[in-house]
Amino acid sequence: MFCTTVVIATCKRNDLLIERSIKSVYSQIYNKNVDVVICVDAAEDLLIEEIQKTNLCIENYRKQNNITNFPTKVIGNDRTKFHSGTGAWNSAILSVIDLKEPKNNEQHFIAILDDDDSWDQDYLMFAQKNYSKDTGLIVSGIKYIKPDNSIEIVQAKELTEELVFEKNPGVFGSNMFINLKAF
Repeated sequence: MFCTTVVIATCKRNDLLIERSIKSVYSQIYNKNVDVVICVDAAEDLLIEEIQKTNLCIENYRKQNNITNFPTKVIGNDRTKFHSGTGAWNSAILSVIDLKEPKNNEQHFIAILDDDDSWDQDYLMFAQKNYSKDTGLIVSGIKYIKPDNSIEIVQAKELTEELVFEKNPGVFGSNMFINLKAF
């Protein structure tokens, strides 16, 4: 069964998490078999407190907005700390990979989102419609809203090893939709 886990890394930015990323996730048109893992990146001595704060913010937002889909859990980053989300993303992804039954990973996708980014309402629908049995990665474009409110669109037109290793051809955290088997 096709399912998606949205992975969001956050670090003491519950205001952005709620008003930008979570709001855009909970507004997705496509919501079938979609869950959310928020991974809090904080120092060890503050981790439990930060998880509790984030969880309370999420619970309050869900209640206030009557959100009944998108099951959401908040976990702590137990990997590399404070490196632009990478440790937190890996902690969240490893929390959902089925190592005992690898076949369960074949139709399970991870959609990465930064806590200060948002998606258009049809982002998950676009990803779901464009995957096939052999899809390892889907990369969408990114819209940058500049200070003057103009929009710049960056889109990966070609993904080759040379382009990926020479320069970033338009692959960022918040525009990746990754098959767990490929991951």
